[in-house]
Amino acid sequence: MNDGSGILIEQGSHSNPFGWAAPAERNVISRNGQCGVNIQYGGANANVVSGNCTGTDASGTQDSGNRLDGVHIAGDASNNRVGGDTAGEHNLTSGRNQIGVWIYGHAFWIPSGSQILGNFIGTDLTGSFRLGSMNEAVSIRGGRDSINSASRGGSPNALFDREGDR
Repeated sequence: MNDGSGILIEQGSHSNPFGWAAPAERNVISRNGQCGVNIQYGGANANVVSGNCTGTDASGTQDSGNRLDGVHIAGDASNNRVGGDTAGEHNLTSGRNQIGVWIYGHAFWIPSGSQILGNFIGTDLTGSFRLGSMNEAVSIRGGRDSINSASRGGSPNALFDREGDR
């Protein structure tokens, strides 16, 4: 376990892909002292987080949660994508994270245009069973023009929160 985030993308880091479509090549981003993936501040735009296991083991069946959020997009980081429309792009974000995917902005720092598509959040790798105990599966607070999957025609997310709600 480290004290920081597993992957930190910030201040001008843009157009970076994190993850792989092949299950054997997935990143396992777990047991971090802060967030699994943290994308923040100006210029951290157009990054893609897809095909990862965040907060679980490599099999996607055991809780190995991060201390804070699975994926956190904050500040004025914009047009980032978490997941995608194909099966290989789906992330598994589970375990004992506070929030599975959190898009957060305030005052002058407002993230915009990010997408959360086709992920398994708070579930096992099949999307059928709850795994871990996060407070919220997805939270968008202060962000604008962000897409949470099927609400605008994207691939739906499979979600479970602390209460087991889908």
